[in-house]
Amino acid sequence: MVPGECEELLGALSRATARHRLAVLGLGGIADCGALRVGLRRARRLAHRLALASCSRLAAGLQARPRGPDERARLQRLWLILDSLLEGLAMDMRRTLALARAFPLAQPDVRELQRAIQQLGQAMRELEQKVSVSPWTVEAAQPPGAELRAALSASDSSLAPPSVGEEGRSFCHNGGLRLGVVFGALLGVAIVLAVCLGQLA
Repeated sequence: MVPGECEELLGALSRATARHRLAVLGLGGIADCGALRVGLRRARRLAHRLALASCSRLAAGLQARPRGPDERARLQRLWLILDSLLEGLAMDMRRTLALARAFPLAQPDVRELQRAIQQLGQAMRELEQKVSVSPWTVEAAQPPGAELRAALSASDSSLAPPSVGEEGRSFCHNGGLRLGVVFGALLGVAIVLAVCLGQLA
């Protein structure tokens, strides 16, 4: 159950960090307003809460004795995902703090943001201390590029040009023929006009 619970937490954290990043990107821009600041604060609080819960749950799962090598490998891959999400969230929070100096936030929000950054950094350090996972030792669940190839093959039908039947080919052919005739007629008229104007001159 531990890997499944961690996957659910990381899925929620991934969505929360994405919403938080969208709000951060709007800070200081033309979309900046009171509603954006409120949404940013809510998104940050949710992402922060989920990040701390994910750290605690995944650390407990890795410190406990896994049921087998497959479960441990699965937890280690989840640890890498969590590490990436935490780095992104911390970066967005620091960016928010920097923007808050140029586009002032309410003072309580700044203090809350500073505490959240400190707590997140502490949680990341504690996770590294409790769980020693070297990224280069984690084995991928699929061969390199498998997910990309699967995505591309699934979209082949939408990316491939539609097949042209006999009727379509004859239509294209006739359309091109008509276009050539019209273009030739226009060219002929232009030549005749040029000759007439030359004679008048």
